[in-house]
Amino acid sequence: MQDRLREWKPSVARRIEHFACITIAMLDIDGFRIDKATQITVDMLGDWSDSVRQCARKFGKKNFFIPGEITGGDTFGSIYLGRGRQPSMRPTDVKGAFSLTSNSDKYFIREKGKNALDAGAFHYSVYRSLTRFMGMDGNLTAGFDTPGNWVDMWNTMAVSNDLVNANTGQLDPRHMYGVTNQDVFRWPAIKDGEKKMLLGLFITTLVMPGIPKVRLPWERVISYGLIGR
Repeated sequence: MQDRLREWKPSVARRIEHFACITIAMLDIDGFRIDKATQITVDMLGDWSDSVRQCARKFGKKNFFIPGEITGGDTFGSIYLGRGRQPSMRPTDVKGAFSLTSNSDKYFIREKGKNALDAGAFHYSVYRSLTRFMGMDGNLTAGFDTPGNWVDMWNTMAVSNDLVNANTGQLDPRHMYGVTNQDVFRWPAIKDGEKKMLLGLFITTLVMPGIPKVRLPWERVISYGLIGR
């Protein structure tokens, strides 16, 4: 998308949807991770995701997963998550947000079924807070983002993000949190970095609701016996 595929043109969008369905049919995949997801026209992404889920159901995949990379702040990212939500459309509290289903009419930009992203892939708001928490300096903020405190952060995401599963129609927080990734800082490169990375993994695994991500060098994965030699 970032190479300007002109996905806003209906004829191009239909081709992209068609090729995505071919990929599901041929490779038997269960999800797409969308790189640089917020560079895609948001309405087209909602239409594309809806088309992909319909295609996936034809092959028995009833919970197809579409996370995407959102590097901007939470307010901007909320437009792309689920059916989309602007700051003026937030529920008054967490309880109200968690009572929403796919049949709810309020608090959404797009119509039912037009869920764009299911979750953030390698949640950058969480990552930015982790880097501050673990002693990194520099400009580690984004505009209109979540608070740095973990409890306040989750309470903010709970009302700003649409966390309803497009397939089941029920609440299903599936943000993917990580401490290191293929294109960000490697913690073992600094003093006590591995200990800090483990602390970050503890937070993302046991504190934040969602999906923890772990990236290990292949040689370590093999030595740990996680895959066969």
